[in-house]
Amino acid sequence: MNDLEANAWGIPFLSPRDFYTVNKGASDPCGNAAVIAAGTWLGEAGLFRDGPEPRWLAAEMKGPSPAAAISRAGLGGRSALCARALDLFVSLYGAEAGNLALKLMATGGVYIGGGIAPKIASKFKGGRFMKAFTDKGRMGPLLCAVPVRLILNDDAALLGAARRAAFPPER
Repeated sequence: MNDLEANAWGIPFLSPRDFYTVNKGASDPCGNAAVIAAGTWLGEAGLFRDGPEPRWLAAEMKGPSPAAAISRAGLGGRSALCARALDLFVSLYGAEAGNLALKLMATGGVYIGGGIAPKIASKFKGGRFMKAFTDKGRMGPLLCAVPVRLILNDDAALLGAARRAAFPPER
């Protein structure tokens, strides 16, 4: 568990005096919540409210990889709730990838790594990801020209570490 996940798990145990309110807003007690924290890195976490799921899905989610169970059920059409969760995931991923592309002016491309994206690659083709990626107002046309690629090679990070070790930067 990383520090952001620990923060997210701890929030329900805090009292009102543990917060400084920046904007009171109108909190939805059944809504999702987000945690963002800047320190050594910028971290983000989400608190998602449990919805009703079928028993078979609850049983599969008790296995070693609940996220994989949700992905399988959503991709396979076995659960509308899981399919919606995947759609939301891909949209949020696209929006954040677009933000990153703008922050870095990544006109050379955005590469999507990690273990999840290759397993749900078909969801990236549906247009949801790119719609969220490019939905940045007047910056949208710039983002439409940015190449976006999923990294399929599981050894990409290992190859990069080996390259860095073999060719250290000059000082």
